[in-house]
Amino acid sequence: MGFMSEKVKRNITFVKVSNRFVRRDKDDKYERTYIKSCGEMAAVLSYILTKRIDIEGKILINLNMILENELGWSKKKIENNIKEVRETLNYMVQQGIFAFEKELDEHNVSDPNNLGDQKTQEDLAKEAEPNNSVAPQTQEQLDFNKIKPTENFLITKHNFLEITAEKYKQGVYFQVEFEIVEKLKNVAKENKIDFCKLFNLYYTIVSRFCNNNNIAPHSGTGTSFPSYIQIEEDTGLTETTIKKYEKILSDNNLIKYINVGGRKCPDGSYKESPNIYTTGDEYWEDRLKEQAKYFKKTQSEKYGVIFIGNKQEKTTNEKRSISAKINYLEAKKKTEKLNKKEQNELNKLKKQKEEIEEKKNREYAPLTDENCKKINDNSLKTLNPQQSLTKSYEDIEKGNYSYTAYEEELEKGVIDEDGNLLKDSYLDDIDE
Repeated sequence: MGFMSEKVKRNITFVKVSNRFVRRDKDDKYERTYIKSCGEMAAVLSYILTKRIDIEGKILINLNMILENELGWSKKKIENNIKEVRETLNYMVQQGIFAFEKELDEHNVSDPNNLGDQKTQEDLAKEAEPNNSVAPQTQEQLDFNKIKPTENFLITKHNFLEITAEKYKQGVYFQVEFEIVEKLKNVAKENKIDFCKLFNLYYTIVSRFCNNNNIAPHSGTGTSFPSYIQIEEDTGLTETTIKKYEKILSDNNLIKYINVGGRKCPDGSYKESPNIYTTGDEYWEDRLKEQAKYFKKTQSEKYGVIFIGNKQEKTTNEKRSISAKINYLEAKKKTEKLNKKEQNELNKLKKQKEEIEEKKNREYAPLTDENCKKINDNSLKTLNPQQSLTKSYEDIEKGNYSYTAYEEELEKGVIDEDGNLLKDSYLDDIDE
């Protein structure tokens, strides 16, 4: 048998990757995605290794093949980033996603072009069956910190082979098209952004697309609406990066999205709506329009939400920026006289802050209850003692509470201008 088995030599245009790499849904038993537990390159590496097995029947590979041939990295980039790649592969082994062995004489493989009697994908699948009568041989796992970039190793286990057709119908993994990956690579290169981050964002969105049979299609003909907080939890990307990258994806017709505006809840609080995403094909406008109507209808009927349109709301970061600038100018005013331009800017910022406060007091009635706020603050200090209240309220999508906490914490000097806690812990600072 040569390098490529006839059984696997076929015209494949996509591979399948587990949803767990890029997303976590409320019913999932695992706590973190693989790109959070193993590293942001985990999904891309899984795609590359799966592609090698699926389309080429290759299970012998080395780090240079992955980084230089598949990702197009230069020698300098490989040298600077190979530590991260090694750590990710080691974590993937620990998680049981893959298993690897060093190239051995018994495999009769001295180089990638002479594999001898190489195991095929079907061989691996047979070995993965739980009732296999042949007990697997115990072998020491590979430590990628000790592997040279040109040193060959064998893929001996791949969790994709354990996914049944029934699980596929349940939508436990998504399909990654080779053509789409090439587009993502080109887009990342043209815009000088990180390909792995772009890959992760694209597929955490696309993997949620469903059709009427609740099956995740390979190219996505449906819609999804994960919040920024959900995407951040799944991928580790910041909201700023998400907004930047999703716009680039939209500009290149890889995805399209709309936002139906703010939602005023029955308790008087205000929430931003999540974006509604779909693929950038010729029908995207009609699909988003239809989904927006459905989203607004169900939210109104089920939760009593009132949609107040696409107002130019001040984001949490913008509010923080206003407060930080005011504090800077007020501090400067104490030591030296402000020039006319600075004084005008200070007056303007104070007016903007007053408008925000007025709007907040009008729309967020629950905040006027100081006892309620005190209970909430103490609860979050207990649950997340090493995190600022500003960040804790952001995590639970309480933007109004987050803004108030930012004002108070900044004034007390316990956070920096980005909302990061400057003290070690809040445990000794729980209000009685």
